[in-house]
Amino acid sequence: MRWLKWRGLPDQGARDGDSPPLLEGGLVMERAVKAHAKSLLQRIIPRPFDGEVFLAGGAFKPLINPAQGVRDLDLWVRDRKVRERLVDHLIDCGAELVHDFKPYCIKFERRGQLIEITYQNVKQRPISEIVEGFDIACCAIAATYDGGQVTDCYVSPRAVDSASCREVMLTEGYIRRLQENRPPDILQSLDRMRRFSEEVDFELPERVSERLWQVFEEDYSDEEREACVDTYLSTTVNYKGRCNFDVLRRASGGGGRVPVEEALLVS
Repeated sequence: MRWLKWRGLPDQGARDGDSPPLLEGGLVMERAVKAHAKSLLQRIIPRPFDGEVFLAGGAFKPLINPAQGVRDLDLWVRDRKVRERLVDHLIDCGAELVHDFKPYCIKFERRGQLIEITYQNVKQRPISEIVEGFDIACCAIAATYDGGQVTDCYVSPRAVDSASCREVMLTEGYIRRLQENRPPDILQSLDRMRRFSEEVDFELPERVSERLWQVFEEDYSDEEREACVDTYLSTTVNYKGRCNFDVLRRASGGGGRVPVEEALLVS
């Protein structure tokens, strides 16, 4: 694996052989995250937006592996009114609506860059609380855009641990959310972990994926597990056009559900 050597980050004064920003800590880490966020946000918001926006998640994968491109930009806002203003602003800046995928996100495209504005509201919570509930620890990174400037950032300590070990890790906040609320997106997490490990060349320890399977198989009811399969089919399979058959087969085993192939044909 090639660690980040500051390539692609503006105004960093890079030297070949520098350590990855997520391992440096302190001001170096903050400077790298802010610079990366500024570079990405300037491409999609060329004219300053008068409001608070949070860039979080997979957009920061190039800080872990510079060979990994940015697939889409996940944007968060505090409430519905800010989201409506941001939508209007992006359209004014030349973005085109791709898909309004309620209740998950609104997807736009601007000059080849995909943008997803989540329908989930940050409200008055700090963005750190949001990203600490993400599934993959290395995606628990966020930058704050306010009034046209990147003003702040947050990097989960567990993201640094994951980068140090070069292993896919889960956030503890996500595990707690699964056990307490049993949301139907756990299969998406199992799918994402495998893809993330391949994209950034991290090991995915069996103990990590088995921890999710243990929650799914022991804490979820039959009805909740069935809802998870249906959610996986409607989102990852139908909306994103990909399918991890190993995940789907294990999740669909027993309970009288139709075979995986038949489910895909009728979904």
